[in-house]
Amino acid sequence: MPVYGKAGMFGDLLVQLQIDIPENITPIQKNLFEQLKKSFN
Repeated sequence: MPVYGKAGMFGDLLVQLQIDIPENITPIQKNLFEQLKKSFN
């Protein structure tokens, strides 16, 4: 990732994500989450 204002310099881009999935979901919603999980493997 380019360093702002410094041509030719590069640094690391650090990202932190927080994903909250509801605990009370319908069977259809649970199935959709399972399909999404499988798509990343």
